[in-house]
Amino acid sequence: MPRGLSPEHEPRKLDFFNHKVSVAFGQVASTGEFKLLRVIDKAFEEVPSEQLCEVFAHGGSRGARWRGKKAAQDHVHMSPLSTVAIDGVVYFLLDEYVSNQDVRPKGIASFDLLTEEWRAILRGPVSILAKNRYGNLSLAALNGSLVLVHCRPYVSMDMWFLMDFEKGLWVKQHTVEIRLGVHNAYFTHPLAILKNGRIVIYIGSRGLLRIYNPRTKTYADVAEMVSSDRIGLYTGNLLSIANDAI
Repeated sequence: MPRGLSPEHEPRKLDFFNHKVSVAFGQVASTGEFKLLRVIDKAFEEVPSEQLCEVFAHGGSRGARWRGKKAAQDHVHMSPLSTVAIDGVVYFLLDEYVSNQDVRPKGIASFDLLTEEWRAILRGPVSILAKNRYGNLSLAALNGSLVLVHCRPYVSMDMWFLMDFEKGLWVKQHTVEIRLGVHNAYFTHPLAILKNGRIVIYIGSRGLLRIYNPRTKTYADVAEMVSSDRIGLYTGNLLSIANDAI
């Protein structure tokens, strides 16, 4: 990976130790090209600062560098679970600053890796985005669809699937019961839906991997891992990564 900023942003001479960086990796469906998108933002700011957007094409010409792009029209959230890449498009939850320093999302931004441009703002289910904070919301890619995940701490997790981008149509397809004590289930996130319909869930506050059966509303805890909010799922073939990445 090239060091430093893109030529367009290099005059800013940023110190990366004082900035947050969100990086997404995706593949352009029509060309097969892999690209990285990164958003750079000042850390520890009480108000939204200017964000920088840059793109890098993986496997490009030798000596290639990051290329500066126009930032999103609104401030994107920098949490790892607020960003997901699906079919050559990177999605971000958006920030919205309101009174008393309360931060709520007002929609979802999306960046097209083929055109390297931001698309129109996607509105989520009104009842969800208007009433919930980021601690309760995340984005996931399940069965090739964008999913807005709404957690009710210690109780349940709703999974809203995007059915039509142009119409902003969302459908709630699953409500997963958490069934954990009050100190154990604040961070819950779906990783995959298996062929038999069962849902693989990661409970970050306990580092717990769980498989949930929506038909019987039962679950099985299958593994305990290090607690983290930076977990992902690789669905390709590890024996042929060059031909079957992500």
